Amino acid sequence: MNEFTSNDPLHGITLVKIMEHLTQQFTWSELGLLIPINCFKSNPTIKSSLNFLRKTPWARKQVEDLYVLSISPGFTKLRIIPKVLSFPKKK
Repeated sequence: MNEFTSNDPLHGITLVKIMEHLTQQFTWSELGLLIPINCFKSNPTIKSSLNFLRKTPWARKQVEDLYVLSISPGFTKLRIIPKVLSFPKKK
């Protein structure tokens, strides 16, 4: 019997599960800092985020990358939030 095992950490994970996980790990304002998209900044909900992310591949990729980072061993949000806050603002 052949059992398929995927090395892809996103295998079998829905976008809904990803967003639920991220909103448990981060506040909406932290998500807005990490991934600067309006659905995280202006009246954020999982439903509005899902609608946007399903239509916008580049934003979905950034959310998936953040999810993969957040499930990695030894992850703490304190490792990435200070880095985002220390970047100079774009004019």
